[in-house]
Amino acid sequence: MNSLLRATSHDAGFLAISTPGPYFDQQDLVADRLRAIRMRAVAAAAHLEGLARGERACDWPTDLEDLESSIEARLDRTDDRSMLPTCRLAGRFSLSREEQHVLWTLIANELCPIARQLIRNLATEQTSDPTTDTVRRIVYGSQCGPNVWHELGERGPLRRLQAWVDEFQPWWGTDGETLENYAGYLSNGPSTTKEAR
Repeated sequence: MNSLLRATSHDAGFLAISTPGPYFDQQDLVADRLRAIRMRAVAAAAHLEGLARGERACDWPTDLEDLESSIEARLDRTDDRSMLPTCRLAGRFSLSREEQHVLWTLIANELCPIARQLIRNLATEQTSDPTTDTVRRIVYGSQCGPNVWHELGERGPLRRLQAWVDEFQPWWGTDGETLENYAGYLSNGPSTTKEAR
């Protein structure tokens, strides 16, 4: 864990985003959000270690809050958020700030090896995907009220987002949705096995 903390030390001292202007593409936003999730994972691990020593719960580090405020300020300056797919999703599903952090935690787990290892280090089980408890620690810290379980629960906006994503039928054919692929799907019938997906 200490080597990972050192690997992310450039994140920990990061007080402001170097480019204070608007986002012009998704790549800049992703880089900033991944940095924030790495910082959240490091802070969640430190918080967990503190609780094990009997220390009381603490707030998120100031530099993390500054980074996230800078991201929000840049998003506020971005005229056309529709060019940022994650912003479109957040708007379409009315995701709260914390629900967006959940989404970004899952994205970071997929895209960033350092974030993935930091997330796995928080897990109490041996799994390749982050558990609900691990995501909760990274996103909500020590807070665990009814709003947390609503946002992570079966009827929350994130489940609606998941249902929407699950509507895409990858077994229809190739990445190019064509009438021929769909006709092939209809003639063969839907498969219920995961291998077909």
